[in-house]
Amino acid sequence: VNVPSGLLLCLLALLAPAGCSSPDLEGDLKWRCESTTDCGSGFLCDVAAGHCVKALDNRHGVFDDRIVFGMSASLSTGAPLADLGNAARAGVEACFAHFNSVGGVNGRKLELVAKDDAYNPTLTAKNVNELVSGDDRAVFALAGVMGTAPAIEAMKIVSAKKVMLFGPATGFEALEPDPPQRYVFNIRPRYSQETSQLTRYLLETSSIAIPEKNIAVFGQGEDDQGKLDVFGKSGFAGVAATLK
Repeated sequence: VNVPSGLLLCLLALLAPAGCSSPDLEGDLKWRCESTTDCGSGFLCDVAAGHCVKALDNRHGVFDDRIVFGMSASLSTGAPLADLGNAARAGVEACFAHFNSVGGVNGRKLELVAKDDAYNPTLTAKNVNELVSGDDRAVFALAGVMGTAPAIEAMKIVSAKKVMLFGPATGFEALEPDPPQRYVFNIRPRYSQETSQLTRYLLETSSIAIPEKNIAVFGQGEDDQGKLDVFGKSGFAGVAATLK
């Protein structure tokens, strides 16, 4: 069969085994893949999108000159935990500034996009979706989402979107299940671990002898009937387990 040479090259490319160089297709045409081994040199597999992309394609918050991280925290004046949220943002920015001053990460500067959620989980979900959704998400990863309820909302989204959430500012047990969440990296202890250590200090280390019966818990509640919320229950559990 007399086949034009250009068409023959295209057919050979389509029939070639996985691992050959992926074509630099334009428009809506994509080289489909299930893992990076399906893509050629200089390409990675975007598993979520299902197609190959350039290894340095200036997308998903990673650019030739910078890496962009996202944060959702209480930042507005007068909002709950605003002081904590602004302090956390300042800490991340100070850390990034230090590494940027010595060349960044492989020549890429680190940037932070911080969005205000006023400690409202509904706004947290909106912020996080804006940062991590779409075929080309705005940030590489999330860092330091502030508070238990906001962090829980963020965890749901990043788990579905397969985006890293690093250092959520909460000690809530649900963010550190067994087995661990694949995309959530905690750097602080659980609330129950903290209250357990406080109780042990009162019983074993304190210079003033504290009888067990004199230890009580004032836990954060979800109503005025004495019912504890998830934060209060977590702290209470650490005290109760240690006393038991």
